[in-house]
Amino acid sequence: MSETEDSAMSEERDADSLEAILRDFLRHHKYLHEFRLQKLVYILDLVTSLKEDGKRATDADFKPYMYGSYSDSLRDTLNGLEGELPTEQDWLYGKVVTKYLGADHPRVNDGNPDGYSQYEDLIEKIREATAGISNDDLENWSKESWLYENTDYDSEMNFEEVEKHEEEIREDLLDMFPELKDEFEDERNSGN
Repeated sequence: MSETEDSAMSEERDADSLEAILRDFLRHHKYLHEFRLQKLVYILDLVTSLKEDGKRATDADFKPYMYGSYSDSLRDTLNGLEGELPTEQDWLYGKVVTKYLGADHPRVNDGNPDGYSQYEDLIEKIREATAGISNDDLENWSKESWLYENTDYDSEMNFEEVEKHEEEIREDLLDMFPELKDEFEDERNSGN
């Protein structure tokens, strides 16, 4: 296989994994707006980066933005799923936005009852950890996260920095989402 073909296949797998992760988040929520999905996937990438020696769940191009962590590639993936995912128009932050319907909608659960990504269990834990947290609080937390604060506005975040600052980043996560503590306890108990 040529390097070009290998690269194209890798990009295709990455795009598929972001789509699978978005579908799994929807399977665990009655509905989600893009705003909250952006923050949830950011949390997932931070947790997996810490747990898996720098390997992220997605290749989303997160950057510091006006409303917290934001990824153009996540938005593009959602836009690409238009027509496949059930949606409704909703009013949020003074404007009409798309509400992505989730767990209660048969079009979300008909494809794969066991989940779409390898992160299904962690996604459920993130749902539980963020269930009582408002969108505004998630926005503020993402703006106060180490990676956001240490990246220039509108520049892509360098997740390779997570390994170098893992204690600080883990502390940021656990201060806001103590329910995720078990994710890191498993890592410490295994000797990592």
